[in-house]
Amino acid sequence: MRRLFPHLTAAVTVAAVLGSAAVAPAHAEPAIALAWGDLIPPPASGEAGAVSTLVTGIASHGSVTLAPGEGETMDRLVRTYDGRRVQLDGYVVPLTYDGVEVTEFFLVPYVGACVHVPPPPPNQLVYVRTGPGFVPSGLFQPVSVTGTMSSAPDQEILDRVGHGYLVDAEEIKLFEG
Repeated sequence: MRRLFPHLTAAVTVAAVLGSAAVAPAHAEPAIALAWGDLIPPPASGEAGAVSTLVTGIASHGSVTLAPGEGETMDRLVRTYDGRRVQLDGYVVPLTYDGVEVTEFFLVPYVGACVHVPPPPPNQLVYVRTGPGFVPSGLFQPVSVTGTMSSAPDQEILDRVGHGYLVDAEEIKLFEG
């Protein structure tokens, strides 16, 4: 067949190479590695002091508290990362399942952060849409999420919980820190 159709063989080989290259995700922009403190804006002029406890990595339960007057800062959002590809580590609070796969969840900075006892402030609560879903290895296992971030919250979720950020995940993997 190679002798009879040399151009066809070459065309099929080129198409196979180009086809496999098109399947691999090519990102023009590398992911920005965020820490939870990056999602807290600096205090506005006239606000009392800076936020005393910035979450810089994955925190242990109960280690994140607000000082008096910090609530206003914690309700505001950082818009620098809107539309940008980011990577953030945290814990999964599942919202929606499809069988055993989680398709929507909150990413939170510490174990035990939950939407009912009290939830983290809006700028420490990231709503994640997973697309096809993933199977979590456990609620106490931290994950690393990479995807496109938005600080314009989904109104339905905002009405229910008050999250500050949304990430459309392209990759979710176990945290390796």
